[in-house]
Amino acid sequence: MALQSSGAISLDDIHVEAGGSTGTTCSLNDTDIRGLTAGGGNTINSTSDSEIDIGDFYEATSIVYMDASGGTISTSGNYRFHKFTSSGTFTVNTVASGGASTTVDYLIVAGGGAGGCTYGNGAGGGGGGAGGYRTGTVTVSSTGGNSITVGAGYPTLVNNSNISMYGQNYPVRLNMATSGERGGNSSALGVTSTGGGIGGGGRYKSDSTTNNFNNVHYLAQSGGSGGGGFGINTSSYWGGASGISGQGNSGGTGKNDTGAGGGGIGSAGGSPPTGDTVGGNGGTGSSSGNASDGTSRGAGGGGGARNYNGGTGYSGAGSGGSNGNNGNAASANRGGGGGGGGSIPNVARTGGAGGSGIVILRYQYQGS
Repeated sequence: MALQSSGAISLDDIHVEAGGSTGTTCSLNDTDIRGLTAGGGNTINSTSDSEIDIGDFYEATSIVYMDASGGTISTSGNYRFHKFTSSGTFTVNTVASGGASTTVDYLIVAGGGAGGCTYGNGAGGGGGGAGGYRTGTVTVSSTGGNSITVGAGYPTLVNNSNISMYGQNYPVRLNMATSGERGGNSSALGVTSTGGGIGGGGRYKSDSTTNNFNNVHYLAQSGGSGGGGFGINTSSYWGGASGISGQGNSGGTGKNDTGAGGGGIGSAGGSPPTGDTVGGNGGTGSSSGNASDGTSRGAGGGGGARNYNGGTGYSGAGSGGSNGNNGNAASANRGGGGGGGGSIPNVARTGGAGGSGIVILRYQYQGS
């Protein structure tokens, strides 16, 4: 604890504050004594044999608090916050010592997955999964720069290629979804959150000549939270993808012509209700963690629908396309999934882009 701010102060008091034992030999020239942190507007001259006054030690302390730079800095009480909305560097200038806290609290949210894209009447894209949401504490024991990575949201999904079936060309994602199609990872201080998986999507087309269903789809993908499943008008149910334990949850299952919601940190993505009257809602977000600024993040995108309302995307996630419209994009720096595309005859509908992630760090920079 710091020395008193007034009254009698002895060399022995100063020696004990510097870590010495009471009653033992000491001098104002001792390195540990001159190395105390000054308080109360005073200055302690650290140069040996230079002039110094015992009154310079009022409110002096052996406690050294952490100091760092990088990102957008704010304070609350005895804590300092560093918010990174894009990649950067967290530089530790001073390591805490003398009993001060050496820990840094973190909130690391990855980029969200995009909602699924669709083509043709009778289909609904799944909502994108939220980027992984992680909170916790790490110990910082050295000065220097630490790289911070803020993951991007997965870009808008579009049916941008054609395939020929039954004498007609239909736009569809020829490459389909491959493992790993998700938002960008975010990382800081050795901790990584995984990007959210994209929502499932595809094409529905009934050919009147052959009376065949020309259906091509791609599956939702796993991630921090998994993407929601694609819905298609053939009574087929397409499941959502899995999330990572401790980072998020799975996407819901699509039904008939309505897509399911992508998973969020707070809950799994919702499946369309009985009757398929609305797209599945995205999984909920969270504002938990010591480093949180109180904003809810990490929610899944809503599923798209044909003749109904799209599912809701909470906490900045994109809602699904309603009545055959495009899915909605997620907000920046909240790690939400994009909304799944709706469907309308002979028209391609896009899935909304996922939202970028964020990194927030918090540490004690002063005493009470």
